[in-house]
Amino acid sequence: MTELNNNSVKLNAFGTENLEYIKNSDMDEIIDNVKSYDEACSTPSQLVRLIHFHPEHPENHNLKLKDGSAYIYNGDKWDIRDKEQSINILVDKAFNMIVSYYNRRKKLYREKNKIITKQKELYEQYPELKDEIYKKLKIVEEAPIVIEPILSNNINDDIELKDSIFGLYSNDFLQEYFDARNKEIELSKSENEGDVEELEMIREKINMLDKEEEKVIYSSSEDRNSEEEQQINIEEDSILNIVEDTIINNTSSNNTSSNNDVISDNNVIVNKVKKRKKRKKKDKKEKTSNKTTSKSK
Repeated sequence: MTELNNNSVKLNAFGTENLEYIKNSDMDEIIDNVKSYDEACSTPSQLVRLIHFHPEHPENHNLKLKDGSAYIYNGDKWDIRDKEQSINILVDKAFNMIVSYYNRRKKLYREKNKIITKQKELYEQYPELKDEIYKKLKIVEEAPIVIEPILSNNINDDIELKDSIFGLYSNDFLQEYFDARNKEIELSKSENEGDVEELEMIREKINMLDKEEEKVIYSSSEDRNSEEEQQINIEEDSILNIVEDTIINNTSSNNTSSNNDVISDNNVIVNKVKKRKKRKKKDKKEKTSNKTTSKSK
């Protein structure tokens, strides 16, 4: 199959593609452009094109769908495989990557929203510290949602919060910080000499908490994608209403590929997703029916 090879480009073997160019904003666009069920079902094809048919990354052009067969580059030569089976593999892989990304992004949005909604409670607890509370919550509001790693085959992958501003603020950090600041204000007004030592201890604690916060903010800014992250509405729960288990993506008309092979098979991929969706609903219905039967016995 030498005619499939581009001799000027060193192809990556199928399964070892270069994915470094795929950014959070690429996946966000895939997810946020969905407006209908059909668009949601077409999501795997857009991710497949992004990975295997990107015009600026010919090193990943290791998949061809031609003449009723699939041609897969194994690092040495082109293997001829069953077209339908190959499409099923692609659909499953892309589906898992999209759902994994979405689930992890959703968790970050929930944590972000949870922290921001503490504002009223903190204002009521610490009325003298409203400006400081506002500034800290503004940090959270402006913090971009960054998912790492961007692509994962494991739908159940979780996302680590501990080294992010969301992880820091989602525990008792804010409560601890403003308790200390409140105490500092109280002690600084005291004329009791015995309070001086306690005031120093409180200020040391505040300094320690400030440094902990600075470390997380600095680390987050270092890890952030160089390109500007797309601002996305925090109230994102409505996205999932389009499709129950969501694979979120849309075959955008302006996202055309130079390789027409995969585009011509877009409908096949969409149909595979719809069939998978129906299978899942059928399995769920059968499980419910079996549970009802076993209870009646």
